[in-house]
Amino acid sequence: MKQDVQRTVAKLHSAVSIVKIDNKTDVFPHNHDYYEFAITVDDGFYHVLNGEKVDVSVGDVILIRPSDVHSLYPTRKTGHKCINVCIPIDLFEDVCAQLSSTLLDRITMMPAPVMFSVNKSSVKGLEQRYTFEKRYFPDPESWKIDSLNKFYTLRKCTAYEWIGRIVESGIVDGSIAYSTCIQKIVDLLSEPENLKLPVGMIIKKSYFSSSYISHQFKNQFGIKFEDYIAICRVKEAENLLLTTDMSMEKISREVGWKSTSSFINKFKELYGMTPARFRREKLKGAGKSASEKSSKK
Repeated sequence: MKQDVQRTVAKLHSAVSIVKIDNKTDVFPHNHDYYEFAITVDDGFYHVLNGEKVDVSVGDVILIRPSDVHSLYPTRKTGHKCINVCIPIDLFEDVCAQLSSTLLDRITMMPAPVMFSVNKSSVKGLEQRYTFEKRYFPDPESWKIDSLNKFYTLRKCTAYEWIGRIVESGIVDGSIAYSTCIQKIVDLLSEPENLKLPVGMIIKKSYFSSSYISHQFKNQFGIKFEDYIAICRVKEAENLLLTTDMSMEKISREVGWKSTSSFINKFKELYGMTPARFRREKLKGAGKSASEKSSKK
């Protein structure tokens, strides 16, 4: 059992760097041991992919595959800023296989760059959505295997979202069974204000029926739609616990729970501890880390 937990923790550690925001002067040629969606936040740089220069503007997205040799070069002294959505190889392959038996081959065999664009107006929202602070490294001694798998579902939804954007862009030939329903729900629930809404209102905003949404989530991820909402709410609660001094009552309301006790019980189910204890331990650990860094200077 302990080995199973540790293996799942290792998977989460590889998936936990879903996103990072870079602001560097230059990056030398390198390969990745994962798939990376590089989203352009500003146009202060260009890519070199497999020896070829690739110019980008705000909203352009390049998929960097493990086989690609990649580097970045700034066009101004302030460097560049981009969002990198990192998907572990096994997770990327799993989601591709769910969508189509040939999708992975099509993506890996395409000549570089594998490139598409997102709406420029959505880039700022993506930057706010993907932050270091929302990452959490689980403790294998306190987490249960079923809880870990629930959070892996969030990672899988992110992979599904971005691989789905490749499909929607039309750069991959052929018909692929991709659900715009899940894409819409993932987008909706990435916005904290939507987490406050009742389940019925979230469904209404998606313009899909309750039964269709339930079928799609059960089919693609093996969980109930309501469970996915609960996981998203708890993850946002984690962010509020670590970045604000809000009370448990206020946090529970902010993330859409009518009952504080229900929020606490769900948090404990997923994290193996109460939100109050989680806050104490994480903030204490952060304070200790800062103190250690200061003493080394």
